[in-house]
Amino acid sequence: MRPAWFYNFTFVLNQREIYYQYNLVDTSVFTRLVLQPNGRLERLLWIDTKQEWNVFTTPQIDSCDQYAACGPFGICNINNSPICLCLKGFEPRSPNQWKNTDWSQGCRHTIPLDCNPGEGFNKYSNLKLPDTLGSWYNQTMTLVECENMCKRNCSCTAYTNSNISGTRSGCLLWFGDLIDVRTFAENGDILYIRLLASELDSIKNSRSSSAGRRIRVIVPIAFAVLILLVSICLFYRFYRKKQHQQGIPGNESGHDPENRCHDEDLELPLFVLSTILKATNDFSINNKLGEGGFGPVYKVLYYMTHCPSM
Repeated sequence: MRPAWFYNFTFVLNQREIYYQYNLVDTSVFTRLVLQPNGRLERLLWIDTKQEWNVFTTPQIDSCDQYAACGPFGICNINNSPICLCLKGFEPRSPNQWKNTDWSQGCRHTIPLDCNPGEGFNKYSNLKLPDTLGSWYNQTMTLVECENMCKRNCSCTAYTNSNISGTRSGCLLWFGDLIDVRTFAENGDILYIRLLASELDSIKNSRSSSAGRRIRVIVPIAFAVLILLVSICLFYRFYRKKQHQQGIPGNESGHDPENRCHDEDLELPLFVLSTILKATNDFSINNKLGEGGFGPVYKVLYYMTHCPSM
């Protein structure tokens, strides 16, 4: 929920009440909120030129915004097909209805809870938090205190921070079914859901197995890439070395070093001293153009132009 150009809102939370309050910024605008019979909430804006109410915005943008779309302990993911899944550690209450995309019965614990001291909580991220109809909160408790309180109460099914922004302080507990939960790609909330110790171990092992599979895939790919890079480097060095050898005049090639013209346009051509002496007329002062930080600079005789690389 975000403010618009003609209104903003505040959130009130205290021991007596919890509510949103909308404040009209532009008093020349007429707007109202309407709750449709199907549960759809719409903000209407009066268009004076048309003399009618137009829908300005509605929070519902996809099927997962329908209230309790996946039933108790079901989770809605608009990127999945079908969109409803059971939370980890849960199974459909009515498998046949679930297969027929009737998710109204929701899900239940795969193994029922028995308030065993070994029970714990699994962390879920990027969620829309469940309906708070059967919840309790405290604004001063820490997350650890919140977990301990939920664990001591066998009816507590989940907990999280009540202040989900900033310091993430406070405690929010749920009792009974978790209804109207959905996932977001990012910027969702964190929820800790009560599970048996065996279910927590199964989830932990599944994550470890998944991480192991990723490693088994990544390591061979990285090794192959490394081999390819090393091969390219060795080939490049071999090629440069060969080019370097071809670019150095010498008697071993069977040509006169002073008359040899290089066919290759080398990046840094090499010349024997006799060639340089002839080109600069024995470093004649008449051929000297100037002097810089790397020494004197000479112009070469027309002889040097006989070979393109010179």
